[in-house]
Amino acid sequence: EAQKPQEETKSHAPAKQKVKKHQMTGEVVQIDAATQQFTLKNKKGESRTFSLSPKFKAKKDGKEIQLTEILGGDRLFVKYREAEGKNIATSAKIKPEKE
Repeated sequence: EAQKPQEETKSHAPAKQKVKKHQMTGEVVQIDAATQQFTLKNKKGESRTFSLSPKFKAKKDGKEIQLTEILGGDRLFVKYREAEGKNIATSAKIKPEKE
């Protein structure tokens, strides 16, 4: 009769997973404002597609900008998290080209 209901509720409760935060710097190779996604390619040639989080913010020269103001070829520093097999971008910053 002395069952432990805690164990059952623990398995049904949403697991508190530590949200792994990542970052990437790369060149913008594709932007789709309709689906709110963009793709970056890093120096190693690896491409990664990002979806925007509802709180996504992008900046250029310290000023907040819209996704439509990010252009193909821009160097972008992105902070993102992984959720449901997707890369969810939380913020992005256009990096000035230093060659």
